[in-house]
Amino acid sequence: MSNRHTLIARKEAVRARLTQTQRELERERTLPRSNSKRIRQMEQQLERLMAEEQELRQEIDRSE
Repeated sequence: MSNRHTLIARKEAVRARLTQTQRELERERTLPRSNSKRIRQMEQQLERLMAEEQELRQEIDRSE
């Protein structure tokens, strides 16, 4: 598998984790007694995942 294909596969995996984390965050926010510490942690994780996805997109673009 080429480097580009590897990068695309990694980006897809990051995107899946990002989607899952977004769903978990929304679910947590709707709870009557939501855990603010957990919400902050998930928001930070979302930021990291979005940054990683952007970095992978740039690497994919450079690999053309």
